Amino acid sequence: MKLTKKIALVSASLALGMAAPAVLVAENASVTLAATQATAVTVTKKTAPYYHKDGSKFTKAKPYKYGKYSSATTGKGANYKVIKTVTIKGAKYYYIGNDAYLKGSDVKVTASKTVKAASSSKKTSTKTAAKKTTSTKSSSKKTSSKKTAAKKTSTKKAATAKKAAVPAGTATNVTSVTVTKKTTPFYHADGSKFTKANPYKYAGWTSTVAYKNITFKVSKELTLKGAKYYYIGNNAYLKASDVKVASSKKAAAKKTTSTKKTAAKKTTSTKKTAAKKTTSSKKTSTKKAAKTVAAVKVAKKTVPYYHKNGSKFTKAKPYKYNGSSSTVAYKNVSYNVVKTVTIKGAKYYYIGNDAYLKASDVTVTKTK
Repeated sequence: MKLTKKIALVSASLALGMAAPAVLVAENASVTLAATQATAVTVTKKTAPYYHKDGSKFTKAKPYKYGKYSSATTGKGANYKVIKTVTIKGAKYYYIGNDAYLKGSDVKVTASKTVKAASSSKKTSTKTAAKKTTSTKSSSKKTSSKKTAAKKTSTKKAATAKKAAVPAGTATNVTSVTVTKKTTPFYHADGSKFTKANPYKYAGWTSTVAYKNITFKVSKELTLKGAKYYYIGNNAYLKASDVKVASSKKAAAKKTTSTKKTAAKKTTSTKKTAAKKTTSSKKTSTKKAAKTVAAVKVAKKTVPYYHKNGSKFTKAKPYKYNGSSSTVAYKNVSYNVVKTVTIKGAKYYYIGNDAYLKASDVTVTKTK
């Protein structure tokens, strides 16, 4: 009986000894810890200050600014996206961008994401484990190489798509166009219109539409879905049906051709023809009619609009045209001239809507 008990005890100890490596292997397996990170918060207090990274508050003299909004505090119910969570002087803060932080005690977390906090992995003493590790590494290398190849392929495809999305356009004889409609949209190269969120920008001026009688220089033309567009620069196009051609290279080419023909005729003309020309030139020699300015272009970065008495337009009473209002005109913007006048001894060009531009601020681009 005693012998049987001893045999049983020895068997049990052997069994425990055999089981130990398995337990150790399990303990040495890789362990991944997970943590949650705040991605959005909502203000819970009536008013909560904005903080700097040193823990000091924003002030009325130097408030927190975001777009057109500026304030030293925020109010209850306001939502913010969280970029990261930090600790300042032992307290938790949420970074919301623009060098501003919100105190953890002033808000509640409304959205979060799970992130890996720590990861550990140990080698096992068995050959099988080593083989598994090796095979895992080789498979991960293969996977990573496949991912890299996939990324390269996708990058190439994206680059190709971008190139294809922006047509180069073709050369055109048109050199400038003038808007004929009250308002006409600015278009992208794919035919979509500019929006208020992403308007057309030029020298500090932003708009989604161009206004009647404004002239733009053209560098190329583009055909999209059967419609013709003119490229005016800054990635913007105008639809041909919304404008009229103000100037083109064809006219210049015709003039050059006719000049050459005239010159050839003059060269091959006889003395009799020369005599006739001399006689006719004497008969027709009269005073040339003065040329009238028909269009001008702003030559300075910004120039004021003037009233007929020579005073400037103000912010309280700006120059208005088809929904747009401003006290100044911007460089390279062209205007059709209605008439030329003299105000207090200085020359001005009347551009309509009771507005004038000073002659010294613009250059003449067209006469008649």
